[in-house]
Amino acid sequence: MPMTNFLSTSSLVSSLALPSQRTRDDVRSLSAELSSGRRTDAGSALRHDFSAFAIAERDLALHESMRQSVEAGRRFGDAAAISADRLLVEIQTVRDSLVPSVTGAGPEIATVAEAAEHAINRIVDAMNVRSDGRAIFGGGHATLDAVSAASTIRGDLDLLAAAATDPDALQQSVEAYFAAGGPFETTRTVPLPTEAPSFVTAGAREEWTISVADPSVRTALEGVGYAYALGQTSFDQSLVEAVLVDRLPAAVATSADGAIGLRESIGRFEADMQRAFDDVKRLGFDASRRRNELVGADPYLTATQLEQETTRLETIYTLTARLSRLNLAERLG
Repeated sequence: MPMTNFLSTSSLVSSLALPSQRTRDDVRSLSAELSSGRRTDAGSALRHDFSAFAIAERDLALHESMRQSVEAGRRFGDAAAISADRLLVEIQTVRDSLVPSVTGAGPEIATVAEAAEHAINRIVDAMNVRSDGRAIFGGGHATLDAVSAASTIRGDLDLLAAAATDPDALQQSVEAYFAAGGPFETTRTVPLPTEAPSFVTAGAREEWTISVADPSVRTALEGVGYAYALGQTSFDQSLVEAVLVDRLPAAVATSADGAIGLRESIGRFEADMQRAFDDVKRLGFDASRRRNELVGADPYLTATQLEQETTRLETIYTLTARLSRLNLAERLG
């Protein structure tokens, strides 16, 4: 009889092992659901119909690819805007060098030409800027720059200055050089690909069509190029001074207009990409909401169940510990 009591007690302790393990599993599962916000048993949550869940997951994957594309477009626009702002600053520097001619102090052509030379160098650097390894103003080329080196462009202007017989002829030559289809566009800018860089958005595709060959860029360079070329001539000083007072300020002002036009075009692209970003963001929220409605775990209900299972597990542990501490006399009693 005592042996029977001993076996009954041992059997009771052993019988608690299975519910203890099951309760521990429930606690782990509920803890995971509480931290992730998702049901651990998706099959039960979906009643084994994964069609709606698959659509939500597909939409989330599509949202992520669109988000990355839109972010790339925004980086394109941001870098282009910085370059356009720099372009305007450089033109303003050349304009500032002309101020003495307007006030009657009489600027030195060498000073103006030097300012124009530095401006050409920095403008070329700005036009050759890249985003994600692609030439922003060069059709997105991965290996080629958008425009030739500044020294090459200045070399072209040097030749025009050497061939010109007077300021009028020089201005006409510079205008022809930067005109549509002129030597600058055809020989100093990279050939654009047949397809412009594009960025996939929600239900649309935004194309980046701004390049160094755009009229706004060529106009911006034209006045600065004229200021530089004028300094490379050997014209009579009186002719040069007349140009500094009358023509060159207007030419540089036209360059500034070109830079402003470029900035406006970039601004429109930036606005389009911001709208696309907002649309894609809404799509992501919608897809996440639909997925969470299917397999999401209610935080209040999960916390309540977790508390219940934890209490049950503690009760089992307490009972097991008490039974395990029974001495032989108690078991045989």
